[in-house]
Amino acid sequence: MLKIVNKIGLEAEYLLFNKKEELVLPQVFGYETDDLPILGEVRAKPGETREDAVGNFFTVLSQLIHATKQDGLKIGYGYADITPQFKAEILREMGTKTIQDIKNIYKTDILSLSDDTVVDGVVVSCRISCGLHIHFSREVLSTVTLESGKMVTDKKFLITDSQIKSIVRTMDKLVLPNHQLGVPLKYRKPGYYEKKDWGFEYRSLPMYPPFVKVGELTDLVDTAFTLLERLGK
Repeated sequence: MLKIVNKIGLEAEYLLFNKKEELVLPQVFGYETDDLPILGEVRAKPGETREDAVGNFFTVLSQLIHATKQDGLKIGYGYADITPQFKAEILREMGTKTIQDIKNIYKTDILSLSDDTVVDGVVVSCRISCGLHIHFSREVLSTVTLESGKMVTDKKFLITDSQIKSIVRTMDKLVLPNHQLGVPLKYRKPGYYEKKDWGFEYRSLPMYPPFVKVGELTDLVDTAFTLLERLGK
């Protein structure tokens, strides 16, 4: 017997400010970050239904908001401009961490892009941005009954490269244009994704205030599930 289980998970990046409205490193206060330590990261458990995916995200987000308030900190989304000196400090904090294996279906090379503002040949500010990453997973469960009567289930993850690219293109066309921040951001360009053992994550969307609203996020999750369901049996 075969069963297909589609799952959508959400992972949001955010900025953290102290009482003086200064950007701070989340890890200094014990909050999880990704490879870039200036961006905090909150990751929700994937959901098998639209309701679970949305509910799981708002559960961890509300926990984060409560914790940061207790610490006298404030969460920000979208993007921020920092000084070259602060950027250097952030890069030093990264140590030996490597750049993630981010792919782009349009062959955009993220290393060739820059969010720096240059005036008269001098970098005067650097822009950092928050992303909302969508995790797409498709589990194929195969259950067989042994002669002993015991039932054994084998689980495999199945999303082909062509299916990944199709979903990414559709997200770029139907979703991304509706969520623009009005400034050029190298990490928010179309086509970014990262392959995972369980599927892949779409990485082009920004994490910005509208996605803290139930309606906007529900629409996004509905679209993501619909794209998985259209892959068929």
